[in-house]
Amino acid sequence: MRTTRRRGLLAATVVLALTAGATPAAQASRAPYAPARTKLDAAGLPPLADQMRYRAELGLPADATVVSDLNARWASGELAHATVEGAVFTADEEAELDAREAAAREIQHAARAYFKGARAGVFGGVYIDQETGKTVVMVTRDAAEHAAALRARTNHGDRLTTRVVAFGLSDLTRVADALIATSGVSYAHADELANHITIGLAQDSPAARSALLASLAAADAKMVRFITAPKVEETGVNALNAPPLKGGQRITQPFSNGQAMVHTCTSAFIAYANVRTDAAIYVTTYYMMTAGHCDDSQGLWSQYQTYPIGRMDRTAFYSGGSDAMRIPINPADRSQYVAITATNDRHIYYRQANTEDVLTERVCMSGATTGGERCGTLMSKAISYTKNGMTFSGLRQATFQSNGGDSGGSVLNNSTAKGVVSGNATYSDGTVRMLYPHVHTCLQRLGLTDVVGA
Repeated sequence: MRTTRRRGLLAATVVLALTAGATPAAQASRAPYAPARTKLDAAGLPPLADQMRYRAELGLPADATVVSDLNARWASGELAHATVEGAVFTADEEAELDAREAAAREIQHAARAYFKGARAGVFGGVYIDQETGKTVVMVTRDAAEHAAALRARTNHGDRLTTRVVAFGLSDLTRVADALIATSGVSYAHADELANHITIGLAQDSPAARSALLASLAAADAKMVRFITAPKVEETGVNALNAPPLKGGQRITQPFSNGQAMVHTCTSAFIAYANVRTDAAIYVTTYYMMTAGHCDDSQGLWSQYQTYPIGRMDRTAFYSGGSDAMRIPINPADRSQYVAITATNDRHIYYRQANTEDVLTERVCMSGATTGGERCGTLMSKAISYTKNGMTFSGLRQATFQSNGGDSGGSVLNNSTAKGVVSGNATYSDGTVRMLYPHVHTCLQRLGLTDVVGA
């Protein structure tokens, strides 16, 4: 990472960590260590405890005996139609999870259309209750009336339920957006699930908290909950050394100050832009996407310090409010793959629309350092923080953490691109959560048309 501009990114008490690592240049000539792999290793499955956590978050049987048995049955070929993504899921389990998310997206779309105009302040948000499989629509009043109206507007009325909350989502968002722009506020979270706003102050004290509350309207102050601001810090599947270039692989760049070290990050997705030339001809140009905080003065990026990729030509990190950048690549190097392990690639066929993600849906990550695939659920779509005068907004938060060198990695679900690994938020109780900008935001801020394969 660029030391002149990134050391100051560390907040006093909330670490939003962007995961760029450093590796001695002396290691550049060594082939990556490739231990013998079992079938489970090759699939990129995380440790058993991680698999248990993930299944528990999805409301599925998750004790060690059940998970170990599923792994053994899949490895032996008994579960031929199982899905392996962060854990082993039977065909029936995968079908149910897919059905939950499909229903939730349709219900969320119907709710956004229904809660407009005079009803706008009533809408509190949408999430999947993974214990029951139902989609919960939060409202501030008249729950039965709104539930009946929404059921008439969807094909999944049997999966719809409502929950009464104190505050509408539009009010939570309005106040959170105003607060992150307020001097002294370093962290703001319009917490849709908890139905309040979480605030962290750069210089925290009872007096500072009282002063902030006093500056708000009485109704707005009731939404606010204070926490010690999380610490935001920068945070690769071990790389293969040749094209086609993929997401989920280690990329490196020498430090610009002559030190015998390299920046280490992870590639996200291969994307493209259809650019209109002066001759009114559209030319397709291909790029690798990764995290914006990784770059150091447009130095040459390489695949595992071996295969040259190119130099960054556009970043949204310093002015675009999104932790993403693009690197032009040779068109012949493009692919639509994300590497899960050195022997397991996944096609990317689609990218998620910016309004399509639903709270508590499945989220996975492929990062070069973590290796394999780490999965969890989406906990927030509205994390904002400030550092060194820069504000980052609209970050998603997952229930797991990334590791140093995972920055820029692929956030995905099966064959759908969802985002780019940015870093971690470390809270005062020790909880660590991964943060990522949505893939739509990254594409938009980088002037890109879409990901390859979509």
